[in-house]
Amino acid sequence: MKRKFIVFMAALFSWSAFFLPAYLYLDRNLSNGKKAVDKTADNVPYYEVPENRGLEFFLEDGTKILFYLDFTEEIAYIVNISVNNGENYAPQRYPADYEFHISEATVSLLLDRIGGLELNIGGETLRYTGEQIRDITEQGLTNEARLDLLYAVCKQLSKNGFSDSDFVFLIDSSDADLDIPTCANWQKHLKSLFANAIFVNWEL
Repeated sequence: MKRKFIVFMAALFSWSAFFLPAYLYLDRNLSNGKKAVDKTADNVPYYEVPENRGLEFFLEDGTKILFYLDFTEEIAYIVNISVNNGENYAPQRYPADYEFHISEATVSLLLDRIGGLELNIGGETLRYTGEQIRDITEQGLTNEARLDLLYAVCKQLSKNGFSDSDFVFLIDSSDADLDIPTCANWQKHLKSLFANAIFVNWEL
C-alpha cells in the first residue's frame, strides 16, 4: 500500500511539473492576446460620411444659387440656377434637398459671421464687412462680380468653416426647411469641401 502511494505521488508530481508550466504559459499568452485585440478595437474610430446634400438659396433680387455639398468627394459645387440664367443645369446631378429664402440683411450678417470678405476693388484688396458688401450689391452686380463674391465666400469658409451656431442663425433667420439634427455632423467637413469649390453654370 505504501509503495502504491509513493508511485501515485511521483506520478502526480511528474504530471504537475509538465503540465502546470504549459498551462500558465498558455493562459498568459491568451490574456495578452485578448488585451491586444481589445486595444486595437478601442483605437479604431467610428467614422461616417454624411449624405450629399443640396442647399438652394433664394435671394431677394431673384438670384437662385445651389450649394451642392458632396461629402463623398469633398467638393462643394456652387451652381447658378437663377431664372434669368435659363436654369441650364442638371438637377439630377445636383439635386436640391433644402430651400432657404433669405433676405439681404441676413446675408449681410452671415458674411460678418464668417469674417467678412476679401475683395479686390479698384486694384486694391481689402476686407469688407457684410454691410459694406450689401451697399455694393445694391448698386447692381454683373455675373462676373457676383462670381467674385462667391469665390471670396468659399475662401472664407475654407479658412473659418461654418459653425453649429452659424447653422442655427441661418435656419432661424431665413425661411428654411433644414433642421439642426440633419446638419449636426456637417460642420467638421465644410472647410475641406469649400477648399475644393467648383463653380457650375456661371457663364461670363
